[in-house]
Amino acid sequence: GVRESEANGAREAEAAAAPGVVETIALGDADGEAKAGDALAKAAERGSWLVLANAHLASEKWLRGLEGRLRSIADAAAPGFRVVLTAECDGSNARLPRRLVARARVVALGAEAGLRAALLRHCALLGDAWPPPVERGRVRCLLALAHAVVSE
Repeated sequence: GVRESEANGAREAEAAAAPGVVETIALGDADGEAKAGDALAKAAERGSWLVLANAHLASEKWLRGLEGRLRSIADAAAPGFRVVLTAECDGSNARLPRRLVARARVVALGAEAGLRAALLRHCALLGDAWPPPVERGRVRCLLALAHAVVSE
């Protein structure tokens, strides 16, 4: 969405201003989590930035392990070492460990306001799941419009 691209642009601009190398790894599967573990050690050794995108998709076990790894390498990390976690936190997926969040600098971007944005969020939640009959889809559209108008 628009807010996501703004957040990515802001993150990339800040990372570009940082000295050294910036590596981005997408989480959400075992392969990404394994790569992130290796990249974390390398970034700490070099003093570079590591961006772990979509942390809300990582397993809870891996996130708890990340908290411990960050704590253990914090003292030995080279100057300039930074880890940036990106996550979508809508309340239903608040799986990030509390201690990890408490030790972090948190930047939150709220959902875009407006009728159009509310309708786009509703459509994104449903995706292509518009089961027959056609009338059911029409009723959902009307309910989404009514909800968006009342919310605004």
